[in-house]
This record gives sequence, C-alpha cells and structure tokens, in this order.
Amino acid sequence: MPVQSKASWARLKVGLLAIAAMTIFAIVLFLITGDRNFFEGNSSVYTFLSDSAALTDGAPVTLNGIPVGKVRKISLSGSADPQKQIRVDMEIRDSYLRSIPVDSITAISAANLLGTKFINITRGKSSQTIRGGQTLPSLNTAEFEDVVQQGYAILASLKDTVEK
Repeated sequence: MPVQSKASWARLKVGLLAIAAMTIFAIVLFLITGDRNFFEGNSSVYTFLSDSAALTDGAPVTLNGIPVGKVRKISLSGSADPQKQIRVDMEIRDSYLRSIPVDSITAISAANLLGTKFINITRGKSSQTIRGGQTLPSLNTAEFEDVVQQGYAILASLKDTVEK
C-alpha cells in the first residue's frame, strides 16, 4: 500500500507541475503575441459618421498614421442628423490621449487597394487635448465616396482615350 500511495502522490505532483507549466506558457504566449498591454490603460473616445463604409470592429485607429488604438464597436446612433447616423466607439491608449487635440478630425481611410478600412485621426492645433469619453468630429464620408466616384470616372475616360 505505501508504494501505491507514493506513486499516486508522484502522479499528482507531475500533473500539477504540467498544469502550472501550461498556464505559464499560455500567459507568456498571450503577452508576446497580444496587442493589449496590461500595464497601460485605454480610454473610450467616440465619433459619429454618416456611413460606416465597411469599417469593422477591431479595425485600427491611427493618429496621423501611428497606431494608437482600435475600433471597439460600430452601431447605429439613432440620431436624426444625417451626418451622425453611425456611432464609432474607439479604444485609445491613454499614453496617446495627450497627443490628440480637441479639434482633431477623424476620417475613414483605406489601408490598401483591397479596401481594408481604418480610422485615421488627423491632429488639430488646439492646446487642449481630449479626455476619455469625449467625441471627436469627423469628415463627411459621403464627400470621400464622391471623390472616389470621380476618380472612377476619370479612369474610365482615360481608358477611352488610351483605346482611341
């Protein structure tokens, strides 16, 4: 009997050691590959758009091209204002909040030719900076779409010219 109890105690120790090792491995792997820093806080900042333009949850948020956060949630705002139909909740790292003036402008931008969208914040010139829970103004996405449509028209006319 004593030999059997020693064997079961040894199995228990090996099992506990294996569980502890897998837990430590999972935590280290998450910290290395994850984009969230547990030692830095995040704040919510909002913007309103007329159209989401295929923007998705988790899309990057940049400040003049530098990654500062991500889109947490996109939802209908319920507003009667046609320029504020879509509410975008952005999660911005606290260390970047003091770099974003209150007169900064948000806009949807395309990351590549395939149309992957993200929010770009263009820095303003005010000395006051935003705080968590505040709203940033945005560019009208309809104007951006009009520019894209005009670009297609110009390309079509250029194609006709080249064919002639």
